[in-house]
Amino acid sequence: MALAVDGDQTGHLEQVARMIRESGRTEELLARFTEVFFSSSNEDELTHLPPDCLAALVVSAWEFVSNRKPHELKLRTFDLDREVTGGQDITIIEILNDDMPFLVDSVMGEI
Repeated sequence: MALAVDGDQTGHLEQVARMIRESGRTEELLARFTEVFFSSSNEDELTHLPPDCLAALVVSAWEFVSNRKPHELKLRTFDLDREVTGGQDITIIEILNDDMPFLVDSVMGEI
């Protein structure tokens, strides 16, 4: 899997991709999902998180989105503590819905 990112982040994300491959996950769409998952991320948001934490987030998100029925809104939140992230506590918010980006933008605007 070739992740299309720039700078020092490339090595970090390649480690994540390798961890997912080595975990025995073979879905081709999961490989593409991993690329898309990080495509709009800021480098500073990723490099402080351990690769195993990022790999677990990708697989968890993949399982979350792959079980969605048409027109179903899915929303979940969970916290990662500093022992998992290697630094600070983080809250993850996942929103999955039909193509209505204004809903996600509205939520992001309120955060």
